[in-house]
Amino acid sequence: MKKVLIITWDMMPFTKVWGNCQRMYFLADYLSDMGDCVDVICAYNSKDVNGGNCEIPFNVLAFDFYGRHRKPARKENNIKKNPKKDMIRNLLILIADVFARLVNMFYNESNYRNSLKVLLWTLQNRKNIRNQLEEKTYDSIIISGPPHTLFREVNLARRYGTNVILDYRDPWNLWRKKYPLSCVIEKSVIKQADKIVFTNDNVRLDTIAKYKIDPSKTEVIANGYSKKMWNSAFEQGKLEKSSESDIFKIAYVGGIGINNRAEYRDCTNLVLAYKKFKSNKNCRLKIIGVTDIKERDIELYHADGIELRGQITEIESFKEMVNADVLVILHTPKDDSGKYIVSAKLYDYMASGSCILSIGNKGDLHQELVEDNRLGVFSVNSQKEIMNKLDFLYGLWKEDKLLKRDSNNITNLELFSRENQYANYRKLL
Repeated sequence: MKKVLIITWDMMPFTKVWGNCQRMYFLADYLSDMGDCVDVICAYNSKDVNGGNCEIPFNVLAFDFYGRHRKPARKENNIKKNPKKDMIRNLLILIADVFARLVNMFYNESNYRNSLKVLLWTLQNRKNIRNQLEEKTYDSIIISGPPHTLFREVNLARRYGTNVILDYRDPWNLWRKKYPLSCVIEKSVIKQADKIVFTNDNVRLDTIAKYKIDPSKTEVIANGYSKKMWNSAFEQGKLEKSSESDIFKIAYVGGIGINNRAEYRDCTNLVLAYKKFKSNKNCRLKIIGVTDIKERDIELYHADGIELRGQITEIESFKEMVNADVLVILHTPKDDSGKYIVSAKLYDYMASGSCILSIGNKGDLHQELVEDNRLGVFSVNSQKEIMNKLDFLYGLWKEDKLLKRDSNNITNLELFSRENQYANYRKLL
């Protein structure tokens, strides 16, 4: 039995964003299934109980910004507002916002506010982390980022002589290069770690080159689909196929903003292309997982034959994937991030067996995975190109030639399961 401590920012049930904790949640769940003892230290990021249908067979220690150990609590309704307190709070936020920009020169988070937030949390909770390390002897400590500001805790973990692993869910300073001081800090924490784990070889190789790391110190453990969760959903009959065989069903499933455009996923060109494409066609576009959904948006998009839905459970998302003819994956920023980032949702798309339309920049990892594994087609993020690909896929669908696989028979699908990936992760512990 291995004893493992995971330090991460988000973890169920103390987060509002399920996607932010999936990698560490499924790792902790897998290790627990293997009989290992797993403790997770995370920030108390949500007052809501947000466990969904996920079991939590490991110990979660959530600490707030005052250093207090917190338990899940239902959100209180009808909280009375105090205008005077709100005014003071807004003033403090404004001051903190200025300071956060300065702090971010050292930590280069994609959202500059996170650098100050995480720094203050780590300073306030260092004693709690130290107490946990003194109370138990761990075989390995995993620190997961982003936020990469958490990696500063490698110094504390190192003092206890255990196997310290930095887990990069996303790269740090590879394409956001405007803060040299952040690169100095990244190089320092990498030097102190025993192992550095990346989600793909592009991040690994470029980080090795940037910081002159010994390659033997690094590993690639990709994300993947949860075979355990997918199999359970199939066995329980929760993924019944829709009877709407006469409708060409297109869906995006995953977190996305409509009013405040998501940093990595902007569906503007998809929506505009669909409006032109749908003329005289029996089709429907669903955008599921909208984080800023409003009633007026639902009505506005519905008028154009587009169905908007807010966040749904993991099992509900599987059902939407299985019933779509085409699943859309988006990575739309005009930078090099697509070279390094693979959406964890893409692996669930693979497991669903539906055809995939990848929208992004040429040469991105999404395009490589979709085309190399014959999962669907790729389009650059332009209205004209997206419309052309929708027309092409619609033509295949009309002739009943659209790619639709039995997910149990996909060549090498097993390689993309989290269980397969985490079996390799466990060897590092």
